[in-house]
Amino acid sequence: MTNAEVHPEIVVIGAGLVGCGVTYQLARRGRRVLLLERRNIASGATGRCGGMVMKIDGRDTRPAEIAKRWRFVSENDRMLDAFPEELEADIGLWRRGSLDIACRDEEMDQLQAIWRMQKTELGDEEIQLLDARALHALSPVLSERCKGARYRPSDGCLDPFQLTHALVRKACELGAAVRTWCPVREIVTEAGRVAGVRTDAGLIPCDAVVNATNGWAASLTPELPVVPLRALAVITEPAPALPALTFEAELSMKIVYGCTQTRRGNILVGGPPEKPATMTEQFDETVSRRELAFNSSVLTEFFPGLARLNVIRAWSGAMGNTPDGMPCVGRVSSCEGLYVAAGYPNGMSYAPVTARLLAELIAEGDSSIPLDALDPNRFAGISYTWPERYDYTVLAEYLDRAGQPAGNRREARLRREVLE
Repeated sequence: MTNAEVHPEIVVIGAGLVGCGVTYQLARRGRRVLLLERRNIASGATGRCGGMVMKIDGRDTRPAEIAKRWRFVSENDRMLDAFPEELEADIGLWRRGSLDIACRDEEMDQLQAIWRMQKTELGDEEIQLLDARALHALSPVLSERCKGARYRPSDGCLDPFQLTHALVRKACELGAAVRTWCPVREIVTEAGRVAGVRTDAGLIPCDAVVNATNGWAASLTPELPVVPLRALAVITEPAPALPALTFEAELSMKIVYGCTQTRRGNILVGGPPEKPATMTEQFDETVSRRELAFNSSVLTEFFPGLARLNVIRAWSGAMGNTPDGMPCVGRVSSCEGLYVAAGYPNGMSYAPVTARLLAELIAEGDSSIPLDALDPNRFAGISYTWPERYDYTVLAEYLDRAGQPAGNRREARLRREVLE
């Protein structure tokens, strides 16, 4: 056994992109780190997402809030470009552009207002507004139902598995230790500070703990308002490369979370569950026939020329969501030595940079970019009575009624669907 496994200074819980990133960054800084995972590497949200790299997703209309996000996502972008050399690994990064697609005239009006705000108030020189003609010239395979889009040429996608495994391999080379199939049952505290973690094999003493379990975070740190949110995905057999395929859109009053194409050519579509579910049911990883049919139909709705492509696999998984749509990253004030990195709405655009910043905070006492906007204690004193059954739309409406700013959530004008 390594020294980090026998006598860890820091235990990181959760071996997704964030947990592996924190472990790597702490190991770089000479700390003895033990990474614990209840299943396998990238078995949670990281392994169930599309790998979308979108600097500014969603339709936030508040320039000050977008500016806060920009500091993180721009540095994250630089890190992604440097990772192949730094980690000595291919991470599947493919910068081929992203689209926020409007399918209705009123949506196009909204995109135009957001685009104008980004250009004039934020000085965003890259973002483009495409009308229907320009959009179809860029991507001729898109359906005629698409009225236009916001377009960012430098966005794209990456392979979450390749990046996560590259981080954990490099962390181990630097002395970190990893235990998979080792669920943490409790974060143990004594006199207001971390004393260790309890697993089925017993207590593991340590000085600090990082809760990086995303949608599961509140099960170990109950004061965190991080709720699980189930999402689905389907993937096709390989197809020829399509331009600017990474996109967000709304279809049949449901949010299509994104669509990416891997470098091998497989097309991936993410979308909503069939109906609202309880918090426990959000962790259900099975896919119903109706869910498979809807998410597969996204392909033919947006790419009618691809109707004959075969869907080869489908899955579901729980993502993490916070009241303002921003992750919780930093110290938990109620317990000395306890840190969190969870509640990621767009992991590929936040996870690497926030993992590094949290490691700086733990190892060096401060972060090179302030984490104030992501402070997990920003919700202290606020009580949330979550809906008994919810999906993205129900959750957004509840938070709007509670007076919580929308963050990068989609507008709650998407009305709650009638339950059958």
